[in-house]
Amino acid sequence: MTGMYKTIVSVILWPIFMTMFVLGVGGYFILTIFISLQQAHSYMKWFCRICLFSAGQILRVEGNIPKKEKQPYIYMFNHESMFDHFMIVAATSHYLTGVAAEDQYSYPVYGAGLRRYKAIPIKREKLKDAIHSLDDAESVIKNGTSLLIATITGTMGPFKKGPFHLAKNTKATIIPVALIDAWIAKPKTDWRFKPSIITVRFGDPVLATDYEHLKLQADRIGNLEWLRGHFSDSPLHGSVPLLLNVVTVLEIFAGSCTLMGSFVNLVNGNNMLLTIGLLIAALNFLALFFGQRIAKDYEGAAVLVNYFILNVIGLLSLAH
Repeated sequence: MTGMYKTIVSVILWPIFMTMFVLGVGGYFILTIFISLQQAHSYMKWFCRICLFSAGQILRVEGNIPKKEKQPYIYMFNHESMFDHFMIVAATSHYLTGVAAEDQYSYPVYGAGLRRYKAIPIKREKLKDAIHSLDDAESVIKNGTSLLIATITGTMGPFKKGPFHLAKNTKATIIPVALIDAWIAKPKTDWRFKPSIITVRFGDPVLATDYEHLKLQADRIGNLEWLRGHFSDSPLHGSVPLLLNVVTVLEIFAGSCTLMGSFVNLVNGNNMLLTIGLLIAALNFLALFFGQRIAKDYEGAAVLVNYFILNVIGLLSLAH
């Protein structure tokens, strides 16, 4: 009986919701021709509340709403429903942008709205592209605009590290946000609405001074996870731990030989050890170039070129 009720209600509410959404997005396009996105936030608050109401949802806000004057903030939440972004925008006192999956930009009307709102597209399945998107998000925060980003998507699990890296790099205040009953009202796995009272609960702000001493993860574990994503579509995917060990050993040997060789060369003019160190470093660079070529990360390879040129110049100077 409950399933039939949800179906009947949803058949009635979906056309109303879509009508309000399309009209609202159109109004936003017109309004932002004349005023800034920041000034248009009051419109967005009412637009989001009306959209929620047209879908059978009554929004309740709990906790202290972060003040506009103390931006930028990073709003962190668990993304579980299509209502999530509507709920948070409707409850905040200022304009904030967000991070959205790139495929959502292809949706009619919704994708156009995301672009107009200046949301940042992210490719979740491509880690290196996702990192570039987080760089864009970091620039936005440093310019004083608050950001909305999910720490978990779907059911509870390990937190994503990207939002916490953003916070560490920008020293922005973190606002934890709990979205209560949004999953019941409209789960991502079901097209039907369930009329509900849904709640946004703002947690206590976490200041930069509260988390600046925390470490996110050991470097090797973080590097290994990043590299697995980096080479996920390449033949090297299954060999990432071994290759990371090889590169690490080469770097240690190259650094040690170069350091000791430089000292020996200064003392007695013997450059054999220094030459060996530079040769190992050159071999390491070639291994990195090979990996970047396999991963088709040409931007990453370009970063290494200057260092490799210095390495070659050092070898040529020793040869003479």
